[in-house]
Amino acid sequence: MVDALSSSEGALPNLASADKRRGLAAIAWLVALAAALLAFFLLRYPVRGFELPMGPDAPVYMWWTNLARIDGLSVANWRPGAPALALMLGGTLGLSQLEVFAGMGAVFGTAIGLAATALVRADRVRRPLWVVLATGVLAGTYTVHLAGGYFGNIVFAGLFLAALALLAADSPSASGGPITRRAAAGAVLLGAGGLAHPPFFVLGVVVLLVALPFVAREQRAGIRFAALGGAALTGAGLLSMFSGPRPLQVDTSADSFMRRASLDAELKSQYLTRVRLHSASYVPYILLPLAWFGRREMRGTARRLLGSWAVVCLVALVVSLVVAVVPAVRLAAFVYALPILAGLGLARALRTNPSRTLGVAIVAVLAGAMLLGAALIWSRERPYATLSDISQIRAAGDVAAHLPAGTPLVFVVDAADGAAAMFAVTNAGNLIRAYVPPERIPDVHLFVGKSQDFLAGVPTITGSPQHDALSRLYLDDMAHTGVTAESSQVFLLDAFNLPGRIETAQPGVDLIGGSPAAGRLPSPWRLVFAGAASFMLLGVAGYGWARAVTRDSVPALALAPSFGAAGLIVAGVVLDRLGLRLSGAVPAVATVAVGLCGYLFAYLQRSERKPSMESSPQV
Repeated sequence: MVDALSSSEGALPNLASADKRRGLAAIAWLVALAAALLAFFLLRYPVRGFELPMGPDAPVYMWWTNLARIDGLSVANWRPGAPALALMLGGTLGLSQLEVFAGMGAVFGTAIGLAATALVRADRVRRPLWVVLATGVLAGTYTVHLAGGYFGNIVFAGLFLAALALLAADSPSASGGPITRRAAAGAVLLGAGGLAHPPFFVLGVVVLLVALPFVAREQRAGIRFAALGGAALTGAGLLSMFSGPRPLQVDTSADSFMRRASLDAELKSQYLTRVRLHSASYVPYILLPLAWFGRREMRGTARRLLGSWAVVCLVALVVSLVVAVVPAVRLAAFVYALPILAGLGLARALRTNPSRTLGVAIVAVLAGAMLLGAALIWSRERPYATLSDISQIRAAGDVAAHLPAGTPLVFVVDAADGAAAMFAVTNAGNLIRAYVPPERIPDVHLFVGKSQDFLAGVPTITGSPQHDALSRLYLDDMAHTGVTAESSQVFLLDAFNLPGRIETAQPGVDLIGGSPAAGRLPSPWRLVFAGAASFMLLGVAGYGWARAVTRDSVPALALAPSFGAAGLIVAGVVLDRLGLRLSGAVPAVATVAVGLCGYLFAYLQRSERKPSMESSPQV
């Protein structure tokens, strides 16, 4: 296909016609890339018969979003971006939050792959089409490390990569001023991403600041504007969250419990263990050398930004292993500069090899090894719940629905001893909050141990430091909020108690066991539809804005999902802060308005467009 395009270029008498043909080919292959990445991520649901979102963090975002729908985004633990986006998508498409979050990893895995192709084209160096697509495939499949539930991280990564693509291709001299539409759009993308994950936003700003002295002087003002504008948007959004109910003070992960319980040595050990267990899945012995080999394939600002991204993340990873502030493995998952540069390394390996046959074989083996690593990681992802778990929670929720408002709902969790107890307990809490009626989420409390101990007001002591710390701390939490056995409805679900250690019913304890029907759950193919529909909605909503900013259909198509996500996040946060809850017809009306404004803006820019290098497809 690429050879055909190359050979026909000289035969065409009209260069504009040749550019048009290359542009149409690029668009066709971008669509194929998007379809392939969506299939890679989404088909796991029907293949394995999964009916629930994959990953341990999916229930966290589900209950944040369910609670935000009725109480506002201020309850979303200072990360309103992903819940706002989920409410906008769900309300527009008529999807449940289970369906939205089942597809969100695939949506942003695909958006990241497309944005990577735009960044590779940003230096305006003509490359074979397969090279551009290879970077998109490698960057898109690299998201397997975040797609399994780490939605705040992956949303920021997609918007950050799109912002870099705009800033790397910025041309202030051509637009008549240092602050261009690309810089302004970059600020919005960064700001919306910051609302999804503020800590990663800080890391992204550091990447820009480190790269700033090394980029062309004429582009520095635009990068500074994007960083400052993004910080202003993120800061304003987070400050607005002080108006409204506060986030619930509960542990959403084993990490947060260990910090609260001052188990610093345990936390650091856990971080080191995760890096050791996951390091091979990144295929570093191939990824790092290829990225180093491919760094000279990029030019100008794009090269500086990618280099800064790689260096800052690798330094931050090492620092995080020492101070244990953030999970180091999450930083490794964020450094998308490496798979992008590795894709360029493949191109250089083929070009510099004296034997084309041998070069093709080497490229195929190296690329296949990286893709196999990603496929193996994704093949191990699963929902961290069963249908029996969900059915028992819903049965408890039915009981709770008939209790007076504000009645504390205490769920007894008899967790395993050892370090596994911390994950088991926090995962149980997230699942319970995700599937009880949203208005009862604030009433949920956990007791770790035996129900008779809770009724007696004492912790359950087993001799395991982690288990006993959980039991004491959670009992103290309830005591500080005035929750007592007399004022509570106590639930004992065998789904969250060890086999063989399940208690018999106690007076005042509602025992729910067995495997009752889970109620209506979406089919695996419904989850495939939800992911594909969400991606297409973001693309349609964002294409007008992307076309107005880039003035080229090829990068506009590649960046459209990221633009759509940024627009819906900003619109959702603004509407919520104005007192309009993101339910009913509000999300659909707002989504249509965001999309129409983008197309109107693109239409108004038509008269300003002039033929230039920026408007010719670079494939």
